[in-house]
Amino acid sequence: MNMELIEKTAKEASAFFQNFFSYEVVGSGFLQKIDPRIKMPGLIALVVASVSTFSLEKLILLLLALAILFASSKISFRTYFSRIWMIPLFSFVIVLPHVFFTSTGIEYALLFTFRVFLAVSFLTLFMLTTRFSDVLYTLRFYKLPDIFVTILSTTYRYIHLMFCELYRLLLARESRRVRELGSREIWRNGGKMLGFFFIRAYERAERVHLASVARGYDGRTKVYGKCFKLTANELLFALLICITLAGWFNA
Repeated sequence: MNMELIEKTAKEASAFFQNFFSYEVVGSGFLQKIDPRIKMPGLIALVVASVSTFSLEKLILLLLALAILFASSKISFRTYFSRIWMIPLFSFVIVLPHVFFTSTGIEYALLFTFRVFLAVSFLTLFMLTTRFSDVLYTLRFYKLPDIFVTILSTTYRYIHLMFCELYRLLLARESRRVRELGSREIWRNGGKMLGFFFIRAYERAERVHLASVARGYDGRTKVYGKCFKLTANELLFALLICITLAGWFNA
């Protein structure tokens, strides 16, 4: 196996997940205006519906809902596609062996990938149209335990940091290479880089934590959010979710 291909794949994967886990509100469409207290349970319901069936009719119904939400959110297709392409592709590769072992293998693989695509798409729409601070504020509104909110906040902060560090290390290693390396040398240098990565990630995380403590962090995540208002947009969104789920149950 070409070891350089493994390195390039790891670099692309780290860049993808660094982008995927970035909360960045894009556009100013319909979903961006929805109260997160309504948007979160609505989109979570669609995610659950996506992974709960292999019925093509139900999945197509969810696809129509996705198309409506995507079009009304005014998000560029390039931004959306850059967030989702790897996970459905990876899921298809994982279930591809079913094609060779069962008579309905190709149908199962395609439906499984379709389900993953829909679930990831609804999740991505939520991430692209909701500020992370609003997510934490909404979780507090629904009275989730403080420890859960703190873990989520800390995980989000450090998972982005980890992928950022990994991408920078892989990019630096690639830019310094001046000759072809043998497989043994690549594995040996890769092991050194992996150890260096964990050391750098630990040191950076420690500096971030100490900086947070210096600014008054006491172990409990402070959440600041705006005063949400329920408007006609929320009613229209709730109506769309209800119609979609009603059709899903009756399909």
